[in-house]
Amino acid sequence: MALLASVSDVADRVGEDRIVGRDDETRALLEEASVLVEGYIGRELDPIPRPVSVVVSRMVARVLMAPAPSFSVDTISQTAGAFSQSQTFTTGAAGGAPWLTTQDKTVLNRYRKRRGFYSVSMV
Repeated sequence: MALLASVSDVADRVGEDRIVGRDDETRALLEEASVLVEGYIGRELDPIPRPVSVVVSRMVARVLMAPAPSFSVDTISQTAGAFSQSQTFTTGAAGGAPWLTTQDKTVLNRYRKRRGFYSVSMV
């Protein structure tokens, strides 16, 4: 399986300084994101369309840009009286791993393998 984006694609999203010394981690995240995207679209792509590379590099960028304790956190609420704190997590997200957002899926839908039944007009 080929990676659907490169380390330099990720650097374009987050800045070169964010990935210096993190090449191995970035490649591992690219592999995870590539597997997830290929699973979503249901096939391997050759050649790799640019929109797919953009989605994969954005997925990795989200993980690299997130502060360590708040992967996928959508909102945080804190109260001083009674010392409470609550967090709402992004739907479908897994801490520390790449995930597909609704916007990512919208971009990838045109590359999905069609499944199911279809009607074809004969007229």
